[in-house]
Amino acid sequence: MTQKVTLDSIRALQAAMEGKLDKSQSGADIPNKPEFVKNLGLGNALKVGDYGVGSNNLSNKIAGYLWDVGGNQPSGFYGYSPSSHKDEVWGSFIKLRWNDGNQQYLVFPNFGGNAMRIVRFSGGNSWSDYTVWTTGNADFDGNGFLKKTSPIIQIHPDGTFTTNDESEGATVTRLGLGHYKLSGILGYNSDGAWGVHGGISVPRDVNGNELVYVDDKVLPDGAIEIRVTHRQNAHMPARLQNRRIKSQDEQTHYTDDEACDLPAGTRLDVRVQMPEDSIWNQKQVLAPDPQQEYSVTSVVNK
Repeated sequence: MTQKVTLDSIRALQAAMEGKLDKSQSGADIPNKPEFVKNLGLGNALKVGDYGVGSNNLSNKIAGYLWDVGGNQPSGFYGYSPSSHKDEVWGSFIKLRWNDGNQQYLVFPNFGGNAMRIVRFSGGNSWSDYTVWTTGNADFDGNGFLKKTSPIIQIHPDGTFTTNDESEGATVTRLGLGHYKLSGILGYNSDGAWGVHGGISVPRDVNGNELVYVDDKVLPDGAIEIRVTHRQNAHMPARLQNRRIKSQDEQTHYTDDEACDLPAGTRLDVRVQMPEDSIWNQKQVLAPDPQQEYSVTSVVNK
C-alpha cells in the first residue's frame, strides 16, 4: 500500500511539473515571449532606443520636410537630414506633442551659427519658426547692445583685430593713425541686418553720442578702407563734449575731425561678407556627414 501511494505521488508531482519553467533557463524556454510580456502588463513599456530614448545614434531620421511630416510623429527624440529643415544641415530635434493641434519642436543643428530653433504648431494653425539667440549667432557690441553676429571683425585701438568663426581668414592692417584696411572680404554683409550698408558699430559715450567719425570706402576687390577721426560733439553742453587729450605733456586736445586712433578700451565692430572660399564656407560645403565634428574657435590676430 505504501509503495502504491508513493508512485501515485510521484506521478501527480510529474503531472504538476508539466509546462513549468526551468529556472536555469532564465526565461529562454518561454514559448511566446511577447505574449508573456503583455500578460505581465509590460506590453507598452519603452525599450532603449524607442522614440530615440537612450539611443547613441538617432537613426530614426524623418523623411521629407520637417514641417510637412512632423505632425504625424509622437513625442520623442529624432534626427533630420539637410533636406528636412531650413538650416540645410544634419541635426536632431525633440518633439513634444500636447495634442493634434498643439505641437512643438526643439531643433538642434549639428553645426552652423544657429545653435537652436523652436518650432511651434499652436491651435491648429500653421507652423511658426523661432530662432533662439545664443553666443553662436549673437554677441554684444562695444556699447553693450546685443546684435546678430555672422561674420564680424573687431578692430582695436592699436590695430590688432579679432575674428569670429565665420570671419576667420579676414585680416586688418593699420596703415596709419586711425587708418585701417580690412582684407579677405567682399565688403559689408549683404543682409543689411546692421543697417543700410551692412554695419559698423561705433563706440559711444554715456549720452549715446559717437566718439569718432568713420569715413569708410569699399574697394573694387571687396576690401574695406576705414579712416577714424575725432568727434567733438560740439552740439552738447561744454562739460559733456568729447574733449579727448592728445598729449599729456602739453595738455593738448584733439580738434573736431582730426585723425586719431580709437579711444582706449573701445573697438569698432564691422560686419562683413565673406567669399565662398572662406574657411567657414568651405566647412559648410565639405560637411555632409552628420558624424563629422567641427571645432569652434576664435582667432585673434596681430
